[in-house]
Amino acid sequence: MSVVAHTVSYKQAVERKRQADCKALIEKMKELLVLKGYALPGELTSQELTLFKVVHTITGENLLPKFEEKFLKKNVECKMSRQERGELKKEREQYRRQKIEASINLLEEFIFAKGLTGGRNLHLTRVRTLQLTLDYLQTLEIFPSPPITPQLLSFSIERLLAPEDKNTEYLKSLNRIFTIYSAYISSQSPSL
Repeated sequence: MSVVAHTVSYKQAVERKRQADCKALIEKMKELLVLKGYALPGELTSQELTLFKVVHTITGENLLPKFEEKFLKKNVECKMSRQERGELKKEREQYRRQKIEASINLLEEFIFAKGLTGGRNLHLTRVRTLQLTLDYLQTLEIFPSPPITPQLLSFSIERLLAPEDKNTEYLKSLNRIFTIYSAYISSQSPSL
């Protein structure tokens, strides 16, 4: 039995590096959004959601309604052929790429509108677009937390038993305050 070494072409190696760089930059954006209070921990579960939140944070445009979830999980009992599963997987990946591409295009428009390219109006690579966006996000201030009032800090039976829609905003406010406070405390403590 012979072992055949799989060689990676230069083009494949460059593409893998680009993908890894993009993934790392999006992960840094995710961490920064949470740290600065623009997103809640656990809210940004994918690259697409992270980019949507970045676009919404810096441009004010919400892409979520434009890309409503198109692919719902199939019922377990529903049998699909291998070919149908392959087609569904292909469609989902294309849809994911469309969402990322829409986000990148809006970020490029923002970068050119703000003049963040250093006076050059060149075509930006995806990695450069993400890096310039990350640099811009770092300049944003920490999201202003809602003022802490006795009403916000009081826990009552009525509030806990209130309908979910009333509790949701209350819990989000508490979570945002906790996140900002935790980030502040961790930035003030000496590193070990």
